Amino acid sequence: MLKFYFSIAGIMLLLIWGCSNIMDDNVPQKSVEYLGMQNSGCLPEGLQKTAFNEPSVYKWDYSNGILNLGIYHSSNCCPEFHDSVAVNGRQIEMYLRDDLGNCLCICEYHTDYSFQLTELGEYRILFYFKYKAQAHYSALIDTVLQIN
Repeated sequence: MLKFYFSIAGIMLLLIWGCSNIMDDNVPQKSVEYLGMQNSGCLPEGLQKTAFNEPSVYKWDYSNGILNLGIYHSSNCCPEFHDSVAVNGRQIEMYLRDDLGNCLCICEYHTDYSFQLTELGEYRILFYFKYKAQAHYSALIDTVLQIN
């Protein structure tokens, strides 16, 4: 009887192991993976200005599967930036918030994001920003890039 129980347990283990390998093959791969963010610090020419340019994607390039996005924006000149990213299919949402912002001056910044892409095509890029005193993020950039 003990052999019977061991045989049943062995068969069940084989079935479970075999099914888990089949299920792993059917898991969809992410088309976008967030690699990181770097901020330029206050750009020197920003301190002398009284009017600032609109937030924008000031540069982007795609090479060897890596998408680098440069976002231009303004913020307080004493920031403590924190970022997060959400990816939904071919939509990339970047969230940047300033949790300090306690100086009475504004600077321009270049914030660079990097992503690993597994598919070429059209990607919607959204950039949201939130100052310390704001209750919600503000949508500053909504654009589409064609990655070939």
